[in-house]
Amino acid sequence: EGHTRRQSAVILSSSVSLKLRLGFCNRLSSRNAVVLDLEWSVDASMIAAAVGGTEAFVADVVTGATRHLLKGHTGTQKSIRWDPHNANTVFSGGRDGTVCIWDLRTPEIDSQPAVKVKAIYGTGRETLVPATVTDLLVPPQDDHKFFTVSNVNG
Repeated sequence: EGHTRRQSAVILSSSVSLKLRLGFCNRLSSRNAVVLDLEWSVDASMIAAAVGGTEAFVADVVTGATRHLLKGHTGTQKSIRWDPHNANTVFSGGRDGTVCIWDLRTPEIDSQPAVKVKAIYGTGRETLVPATVTDLLVPPQDDHKFFTVSNVNG
């Protein structure tokens, strides 16, 4: 209450300052979203955001238009990563203990994951348990792996 909406936001990267129109930012503020993770696409034309809910967004950097609303987690999405080998693939991790793999070639804005993987953790000595996926790594040198960071306590 009492805040006015800005018309644009400036997001800085290490090499360039880009203006992101507020279609994307307005969508976040209208949901009282908290941005937990952001990542630029490899060509810097899109931005993906995990925003503290069960959905994530992919937006066009120039227009601010939401290109995809990623719906697949049952808990808070905590992390999001672009596949460095495929510009049409995004990985997201969440509090529900899953990693969703998204195929952005689908024309629908409301997207379901192409693949959903349940992450379980343990040292091999105890029972494996589901855990929050707090971060993801998709290594650029291997196009068939991804790694997760977890928090067993949620």
